[in-house]
Amino acid sequence: FTSDASTEEITAALDTILEADLSTEQFSAVMDAVLADTSDTEQVSEVLVSLLSSNLSGEELTIVMDTVFSAEASVEEMGAIVENMLDSDLSSAELEAVFTAAFDGDLSDAETISLAEDVLSQPVSTEELTAVITAIFDEVVSDEVLASTFTAVLEQPLTQEAFTAVVNVLESDTISSDQVSQVVDLVISQDGGVSADQATELATSPKVLESIDGSQATEVFDVIVVSEVTAEDGLAISQALVDAPTEVKEAFEEELNIFEGVFDIYVPTDSGINVGVRRTFVAVTAIATTLTTAAGAAPLSGGSSGGSGGSPAGG
Repeated sequence: FTSDASTEEITAALDTILEADLSTEQFSAVMDAVLADTSDTEQVSEVLVSLLSSNLSGEELTIVMDTVFSAEASVEEMGAIVENMLDSDLSSAELEAVFTAAFDGDLSDAETISLAEDVLSQPVSTEELTAVITAIFDEVVSDEVLASTFTAVLEQPLTQEAFTAVVNVLESDTISSDQVSQVVDLVISQDGGVSADQATELATSPKVLESIDGSQATEVFDVIVVSEVTAEDGLAISQALVDAPTEVKEAFEEELNIFEGVFDIYVPTDSGINVGVRRTFVAVTAIATTLTTAAGAAPLSGGSSGGSGGSPAGG
C-alpha cells in the first residue's frame, strides 16, 4: 500500500487480505495502512465503497469509519468523503457508522458546524438526514451547534417523514427544553412559516409542548386544521398536552375547536372531565331539556265532558 498504488491495486490486495481470518489487531493495522491518509479523498471513497461490499462485521465497519474520520483528517476531507459516500447506495447501518464516526467528540463546535453545513448543503434523503442529526445530537451540544444545524436542516425542503425525524430527535435526552424551544422558534420563523402538517407533528410531541411558551403554542396551534387532524394525531396531541404548561393548554383551547371529536380524552383547563364526557353530558342535557319543554307545551288530557254541564236527571 504505497502512496503511488492505484485504487485497483489497493482493492485487489484488500480482497485477498480480507479472505484471511484476521484478528481485530491485524484488521486495524491493514485499515491504518490503507485509509489513514485521507488526502486523496476520491481514492479513499472508492476504497470505502469496495470495503462496504465485503460484508464487514459491525466491529470491522466501526474500525473502518474510525480510521477514515480520525483526528488527522481535515473537515474539508471528511466533507468530500461523506459527499462521495452519499452517492453510493449505503444501508442504514452503514449510514449510521459513517456519520457517527464523522461527528465524533473530537470535533470542535466550529468543525461540527462546518461539516454539518457541508453535508446538509446538498439534497439528502430522509434516511440520510436522520443519520446526520442523530449522530450530531447523540451527545450534548452547544446552542450554537444546535441552531446552526437545524437552520441548515430547515433550509432544504423537508418531506413530512423528514420533519417527523426532526421532531423525534428533539425528544432525545441530550437536547434540553430550552434548546427545543429554540428549534421551535426556527421552525416558526422559517420561510413560509410553519405548515399545518409540521404544526400537527410538533403538537404530538410531549417534550415540545412542555418546552414552549404560550406565544409559541399560539403560533403552532393557529395553523392546525382540525378537520384534517386524524383520530390518531388527535389522540397523540391530547396525550402530549397532559403535562404541558397551562398557558400552552389555554392556547390550544383558544385556537382550536376542541369539541370536533378528535380530542375526546383532553381535559380542558376549566373542567374536571374530559372533552368526550363533557360533550356527552351536554348532549344528554340538551335532549332532556327538549323533552321537558315538549312535555310542558303539550295539551292536558282528561278534561270535563261535553254537554250542558247540568246536574244528572232528578237532581
